Amino acid sequence: MSFSSRVIGIDFGNDKTRVSLMSPEQRMPDIVRNDFSLESTPSVVAFDDERRYVGEEGLSKVTSRPKWAANFLRKLFSPGATSESLSLGYKMTSTDTQLPSVDTPKGKFSIPQLLSMLFNTVINYARKMDDAKKEELPGSVTVAVPKGASDEAIQMVISALRIIGLDEANINVATEGQAAAQCYRGVRHEVLPKELTEEVKPIAIVDVGSAFATVTIARISRSEVSILSESCIATGSSSLDYLIMNNIIDSIKSQSDKELFVPGTKPYARLLKESCKAKEVMSTMNNHTLHAEALTETLDLSHKMTIDDIKKHAQPLINAVEQAIDEALKSANITAADLSEVEVIGGGWRTTCVQRFLKDKFSTDTLAVHLDPSQTVAQGCALIALRLDPLPEPETETETKKEETPEAENETPASVRNGVHYFKLNCDPLVPNPDKKIPDDELERMRGVEQELSLAEEKYNQRMTARNNLETYYLQLCNIAYSAKMSETQTEEIEALVREMDNWMLEQDDSEITVFTDKLVELKEKVTTKYPAINEYLKKQEEEEAAKEKQRQEQMKLAKETREPKTDPQRIKAAQERKDQGIVLFKAENYIDAVTRFVQALTHLKDIYDLENADIKEKRNTLALSCHLNIASSSLKLKKWSHCEKNCTQAIDYDPKSAKAYFRRGQARRQLNEFETSRADLTLALELSGGDSAIKKELDLLQKSETAQLKRTKRCSRKCSTDKR
Repeated sequence: MSFSSRVIGIDFGNDKTRVSLMSPEQRMPDIVRNDFSLESTPSVVAFDDERRYVGEEGLSKVTSRPKWAANFLRKLFSPGATSESLSLGYKMTSTDTQLPSVDTPKGKFSIPQLLSMLFNTVINYARKMDDAKKEELPGSVTVAVPKGASDEAIQMVISALRIIGLDEANINVATEGQAAAQCYRGVRHEVLPKELTEEVKPIAIVDVGSAFATVTIARISRSEVSILSESCIATGSSSLDYLIMNNIIDSIKSQSDKELFVPGTKPYARLLKESCKAKEVMSTMNNHTLHAEALTETLDLSHKMTIDDIKKHAQPLINAVEQAIDEALKSANITAADLSEVEVIGGGWRTTCVQRFLKDKFSTDTLAVHLDPSQTVAQGCALIALRLDPLPEPETETETKKEETPEAENETPASVRNGVHYFKLNCDPLVPNPDKKIPDDELERMRGVEQELSLAEEKYNQRMTARNNLETYYLQLCNIAYSAKMSETQTEEIEALVREMDNWMLEQDDSEITVFTDKLVELKEKVTTKYPAINEYLKKQEEEEAAKEKQRQEQMKLAKETREPKTDPQRIKAAQERKDQGIVLFKAENYIDAVTRFVQALTHLKDIYDLENADIKEKRNTLALSCHLNIASSSLKLKKWSHCEKNCTQAIDYDPKSAKAYFRRGQARRQLNEFETSRADLTLALELSGGDSAIKKELDLLQKSETAQLKRTKRCSRKCSTDKR
């Protein structure tokens, strides 16, 4: 099936953006993973003098170069959004005749242009997942926005997708509540009542997101989704981060240090990041000390926090959630007692005091978590996108049942057989205001700017690839000389050649691509002629890589030929097969392809629906835990510390007592210089493992790393002070 027949759902979040991909025959959408095998991409667009950085690439700029990073773009949906509220390092300007825009080192860009850069990046991940060509576009795209988003904000989202090349007829904007209700129906389809009768009680879906708190009241059956009300308040869990940070800033005694903490500065961005981490740590601990060394030139921060501090800082968030609940119940003309259940999604509900409040508010001991809290909106958007190009309705129930027989299995799409995609939707649709539409000539200008940027970036990437290929080749020569046991004289010659190349590279900052490619050809010819031992070593290495590539291609071919699993037991089996393949690749030290297999296994596991079945759920959780741990282990080998950390955190979600998960996350955090959280992880891992010797060694390494970092920091501070004098 071509990419143009697939649909995409985008959950454009405050911190992260998630994408789902779906074809008509699927029951539920697949979550798209990015180039780092992660299910979410940071909602960040950053620039410097050379190029732009989107998603994971831009994330590092948020703290290292905050003036270069535009993040939290989703807050543009809030009333009166400004540069500061958007956390834009650049100043945002706007007039009555111009779109809000920001000035960057690469020029001035409007908000729709920034959004198009982010959307194009995540849609490109979907292309890669589907083996589609770069220029191919999906059949339709739906993006979720908060209830009450302004006409201007809605048109900015539509314009961003039009800049990419999508036709306006294939673009849809839905509220987050509508998307969540659609996903709920898809996931819970088998256990829902067949028809929406008066006996069907409403449910509440509480979404405590990073920037907004949304409550949706809906009555849902297999055949109909009726949204009774939806309330959204522009306060989310990120408000807790800011309150923690502001409290820390207030505790700083030096007025000169306090004045450094303003939006767009490195101390401000770094302290905000540390405050967010402290919030996460405090979700499982009663006390925590936030450490931030060399936060400014004169400040090493150490701030003690207690659970009571978190409760106090969380009160504005709880008030916002309560307001959203009260408004939604009032609008639906019901009380909490009329609800059949309360489903919670979003990341903010995990905060202990928020959970306690929700249980008290709805007078329940249990909050439902049938949906994946982070994937619900993206999957719901894809289901809405599918309605833009609906399949033909089955004529009768009898005919549908007939099509479910094995004889007709290859003739009828799965969506017709199971009826999941045929239902009635009762809600107030979001209708874009044509008066706020961006003129076609302005959109054409933006497309031209995007094409120029893309061409410049392609040339830059080609140049960097040529440079890196040359650098990789000559830097490995010394190791090869040692491994091949060459003579001392030849080894010294190779070392001299490497030094000569280092000096040459320092003079090539502005050189063209051909300079590097020609130099590589020249160097290879010289080395292979004069040093046959190196030539033999490289030839053997190429043969090993070719064998790995052949194995990878055969497995990819097998994966494509393998029939898509249709039932949960088949999905479990397929996931087990992919995991086993990943372990074989891991043992062969083919870590990149091993990660691909583990990710494929997780993709199958995400499609499992009958989590009411205890056996299926246990098998799913066990496999998912193993895959995340294996990805983390592979990431350590590949030195992808952040990737390892995130997969360990996901593993802990499945097993909060996994010593391996805490151990590997502690290792990754040590490499990221996050010593406080690394120590907490390793200490807990040591306790859970019963005193594992490898964990003790890692704690020793952590102590050495802390000491070395402290010495470097002090030397840097002394040097800065000397330079100022």
